[in-house]
Amino acid sequence: MPYPEIGDTVIILNAGAYVSSMASNYNLLPRPAEIVLEGTNEILTKDHENIGSMLAGYKTDI
Repeated sequence: MPYPEIGDTVIILNAGAYVSSMASNYNLLPRPAEIVLEGTNEILTKDHENIGSMLAGYKTDI
């Protein structure tokens, strides 16, 4: 598989047990968007995360 670049689309047809229900971002890597393909239609089921939304839940008044 060639190394993906920014803007590329990667399709994973089967990830076994490693699906979004098992995903985490403990290492501060944002989770990708999830898109369901139905025929030729693309349905965005979950938008990608960004650092701002990931850190929004952390307390900053230590």
